Amino acid sequence: MNPEIHEAYSVESPTGIMVATLKIRFVDVTSPKQEPSSWASRVARHPFFAWTRLRPLIAQHTLAEHQAMEKYARGRKNLVEIGVAEGASAVALRAVMSAEGTLFLVDPFHLSRVRLLNFLRRAARRAVSAHGGAKTVWIEAFSHEAVGGWNRPIDFLTHAFSRTDGPLPIMARCDSLIACSAILPPIG
Repeated sequence: MNPEIHEAYSVESPTGIMVATLKIRFVDVTSPKQEPSSWASRVARHPFFAWTRLRPLIAQHTLAEHQAMEKYARGRKNLVEIGVAEGASAVALRAVMSAEGTLFLVDPFHLSRVRLLNFLRRAARRAVSAHGGAKTVWIEAFSHEAVGGWNRPIDFLTHAFSRTDGPLPIMARCDSLIACSAILPPIG
C-alpha cells in the first residue's frame, strides 16, 4: 500500500468555519502492488518524526473513510474512538463534533518499551491538542477494560483495526455482548 499524501487537508467545524489545516498521509488501497521500501523510509515512519512534525501524521484509513467519519460525526456530542494511533482521525472528529461534546479516546499505547519515550502516545496527544475543539478525555486502557464502567450514551463510535486482522466490529472487542449493547444506542 503506497500512502496518499494530502499536504493541505482542511477540517471544517459544525459552523462551517475552517479550523485546521493538517498534513495527513492516508492509506492508498488502490495500489495493486506494494513496493519495497528503503531502510530510511521505514525509519521515517517512526512516530518520533510525527511528534517532532518532521513528517505528516500517518492515518490508518483512506481519505474516503476519513471523509465518511467526518460526515457522520458532524455535530455529535458523545464520540468514542477505540484505537488512536497517531491521532489523525481523532483530530478530524474533534474538529467536526459539537463544541459542547466530549471525545473519548481509548488506546493503551502499550507498544513502547519505555513509557516516557512513547512517541506514538506523544504524537497523538500533540496532534489532538494542537487544534481547538470539544473536550477530550484520554482513556489509556484496552477497549475491554474501558467498557467495564461505561455508562454514557454514545452518538458516534469509531474503531481502528489491524490491517492483518481485517475489520473487527466493536462487539468483537468487548468482554460480552451485554456490555457492548448497554453502551451502544439502538439502531433505527
